[in-house]
Amino acid sequence: MLRCDSACAKAAPFDSTCPAPRFVNRWCRVPAVALALAWGTAVTHADPPTITSIANQSVLEDTATSAIPFTVDDLETPVASLVVTATSSDPSILPVANITIAGAGADRTIHLTPAPNALGAVSVTVRVTDLDAQITTTTFQLQVTPVND
Repeated sequence: MLRCDSACAKAAPFDSTCPAPRFVNRWCRVPAVALALAWGTAVTHADPPTITSIANQSVLEDTATSAIPFTVDDLETPVASLVVTATSSDPSILPVANITIAGAGADRTIHLTPAPNALGAVSVTVRVTDLDAQITTTTFQLQVTPVND
């Protein structure tokens, strides 16, 4: 039986019912410092956050995308504390002010509104930062195609 308590973390090196430190941390949310003390080692590595990939997108000129879903996670930082931001490679096509990130916890969305009459391709980079200042990014393309107006 898996035990998830501080006694388990302290006994982990000698108790086969306790998972390895990484899993105690993930399943029990035992702070890394407590694990280091329990295992008698220094904390030398924090896992970076994760973010799912986002497929390339295409919209017609003067049209916004629908909400595009993605997921974030981290082993040490509660998902509600992860900071998600996004940038555009070409603000004349997709101004940063026209990028909206919504959602809480692991499930997030991004909504993109290209500049009026803007055309072309732009790279959008979504960045997730955890409480250890570790950063993970994913990049996708937004293609804005012309319409006859």
